[in-house]
Amino acid sequence: MIRYCSTFLLLALAICVFLHPTPAFSEDSQDELAQEVDRLLGQLSEKGKILEAEAELYRMGPEIDSILLQKLNDISLEEVSGPCGVAPEVIASVLSARGYDNEILDIYKSRLGDENPEDRIAAAIMLAVRYNYFSVRDLAEIVSGEKGPEYLTELLIYNSNTPAAEIEKQMIEVFQGNSQISKNFVLSLLNQIEITCPKCEYDAKKWKSFFASDKSAGDLKHLGSDWFTDNYEELDSDAPDRFLGLTSSPDGNKIAFVPRFDSEGKSDTNLWIMNTATKRITKAHIPGLCYYPSWSAHGDKILFETITSKGFNICTINEDGGEFNVWTKSFNAMNHKAQWSPNSQNIGFVKNFYLPFVKEIWLIDLNRNMANRVVKGSFCNLIPTRVYRTWFLSKAVKVFYWDCSGDDKETLGLYGVSPENPGEVESFQPFDLDTGHIWMAPAPGGHKLAYINDNGDLSTLFIYDFDTGKIREYELCQLGNQMWAPDGNNFVYQEIMPGPEDRIHLLSVETGESKVLASGALPGKAFGPGGKSIYYEKWGEKNDRPSIWRINLDGTNDTKIFPVEGIEHTNVHPVPVLKWAERN
Repeated sequence: MIRYCSTFLLLALAICVFLHPTPAFSEDSQDELAQEVDRLLGQLSEKGKILEAEAELYRMGPEIDSILLQKLNDISLEEVSGPCGVAPEVIASVLSARGYDNEILDIYKSRLGDENPEDRIAAAIMLAVRYNYFSVRDLAEIVSGEKGPEYLTELLIYNSNTPAAEIEKQMIEVFQGNSQISKNFVLSLLNQIEITCPKCEYDAKKWKSFFASDKSAGDLKHLGSDWFTDNYEELDSDAPDRFLGLTSSPDGNKIAFVPRFDSEGKSDTNLWIMNTATKRITKAHIPGLCYYPSWSAHGDKILFETITSKGFNICTINEDGGEFNVWTKSFNAMNHKAQWSPNSQNIGFVKNFYLPFVKEIWLIDLNRNMANRVVKGSFCNLIPTRVYRTWFLSKAVKVFYWDCSGDDKETLGLYGVSPENPGEVESFQPFDLDTGHIWMAPAPGGHKLAYINDNGDLSTLFIYDFDTGKIREYELCQLGNQMWAPDGNNFVYQEIMPGPEDRIHLLSVETGESKVLASGALPGKAFGPGGKSIYYEKWGEKNDRPSIWRINLDGTNDTKIFPVEGIEHTNVHPVPVLKWAERN
């Protein structure tokens, strides 16, 4: 069983280099590159040099791909769990950004069959930590040689569900067993996730007592799949604690919103789709937490983001609550900040790697189920983390984004790139982006761009005209959320107030005049029929629960939409389909 595939791995490495062709280099130049990679990996353990080394490895070209693949194959247990333990994570992230996800998993699987027990333990730890695969008994049996790793696939790993209590139980069972290799694996895994009990060693009774009493063992509870399990369907379904997003259909007659329920330190969400005319709600029960819904321009699908025990992903669902698709893999990165393209054929999103800490912009072609990286990370240090990356898709499906290069102020500005030619980045317009810039969005029609500078008590709205290059400024209050009105001539924004209720304003871009529409908040972009009204969130109702209202943009006909009498509910439990758009 243990002699799984040293020959297979060499063949796999050769194949993956063939599938990801790299330029030809002389043997001397390859040796020099290998030495440079070694130098940078060595700096990952040197204080003050880590970020620079990570960035340089990320920036290096495809000529180091085969070197990194071999390095990942040679990683030892000491390198995984010791002071240089960051190296495997950095190598895997750089390779993942270059499209080697399948090869990374193949390497880990092959290492599970190595002759050296410590190599098997190192691979099992990487599988557990990097893929959130905490089926400890399963990994322990593979490490001990009781069974082979051939059956481990991305799909099996993603669908695995091991509650926290079961993880503890399986760890204790391993300590009670006879396999010393399995015990070493569990002890090394606990050390890797920073759960230590110096007096426990391999004693199952001591670990059982430790898990039950020591607060530091609480970290283990966050690894279980039950951390995001839906537990709150018995709560009052018409009384959420807050909303995590609101969107409207193109015709304005339907809304989709995310109610959040809080109980005993946990939260649960679902996606509710409401026909405001018939008062019928489809309650789509989504695994984990979901948020930020956005209706497609074609009106047939709703985009949203999820957090589960497997990470952060980009999903869509049909407007009737069916066809629940998961488009991204969360094994190696956080996927978020998703947007529809104006033609509803593409979804753009930010892929956030942690080691190195870079944020890339990717685009999914829904019809082809293909994903492309459009914008690489540039390690811009002049835009605050909470803002970076701020971006949008134009009507021509061109990606625009704020960026800079490192600490170079001269490179700050708005950049644009076509998905068809991701290497041809255009510096579209220099902007003096200081730390207060928090948001930007194009106007309907795409001829203007709004962006905001937040200086604390006051905010400044800038509107840049793409046709003339002119910029207009509007001094406003402290802002919450904001959006363009569908006509492109007005701007809706939320004023943050010291009291319990914020205020919603309508600004005329032409005259600069602003008027208060209502007291409430804007949890998302949602307009009524014809774009002549807006949906918003209001507090202060029964039991201080939020409600959804609709008001005309002229300030008339302020109407409560949810909750109201006569609502009919339909519950659906859509099964997620893992589309997992592959890199083109």
